[in-house]
Amino acid sequence: MSPTPVDSATNLSRVVALTGVAWGAALAARGPAIWRAVQSTAPGEGDRVAIWILAARHLGQGSLQALLPTHLRGLWLTVDALHATTMAVVAIGDPGRRRAALVTGGAAALSAMGTAVSLALSRSEQQ
Repeated sequence: MSPTPVDSATNLSRVVALTGVAWGAALAARGPAIWRAVQSTAPGEGDRVAIWILAARHLGQGSLQALLPTHLRGLWLTVDALHATTMAVVAIGDPGRRRAALVTGGAAALSAMGTAVSLALSRSEQQ
């Protein structure tokens, strides 16, 4: 028996959520090392603070999204789309942080796309 669109939407939402949790955990555990691997320089103090804030956001959002996969998808989509957009602005305006901004913005864009597909699948089942 193949999953219904609602089951697929819920499963996709959970995959997006758990991927976010994994990314947040990686940033929390190894954020400065990830920064060095991406940027080839050590993160400054402001960068370290941003890494911790980003880790907390991904851990929090991903955990809530995993626990309540059918709730607040519009909010998660908006948060990730705004993050991706702001990182595109950083990538354009700050060459010294361009690679880090592209990595985190790309992760946010992928998360937003996954959530958008989940939302579309859910809506198609309601019709």
